[in-house]
Amino acid sequence: MSQSWADSIDQSMGMFQYGFQLAEIVYKRRQGEREEASSKYDDERVGWRKWTFIAPESLAPGNEWLFDEHGGLQGFVQQAPPNYQTVEVPIQKAILFRTTAEKGNPEGRSLLRAMFQSYHFKRNL
Repeated sequence: MSQSWADSIDQSMGMFQYGFQLAEIVYKRRQGEREEASSKYDDERVGWRKWTFIAPESLAPGNEWLFDEHGGLQGFVQQAPPNYQTVEVPIQKAILFRTTAEKGNPEGRSLLRAMFQSYHFKRNL
């Protein structure tokens, strides 16, 4: 991949703040050392070029997730700056990191949520 494994893990830790973190998979053809999308292999197979992490706040408000008629997750809808055009991304082209998978909720649960009550009491004492 064009980014280090440590950077990928670091960015995926955004799931602790929001409860989930999306990454779109960008593929490449493994054609050996080249200027763009180089690879240490030259076997002509398809490999991961990078994971493009998607900011949770760039998802389309109100209709972020695409579900099928059986409730299965099919993709997500993004409205990213600067032009804010709606883009549908299939789940097969994405990685979803989440803290919990309770009831099939793609958003998980933020770890900061459990801290809010103590924070609120401390602040308003």
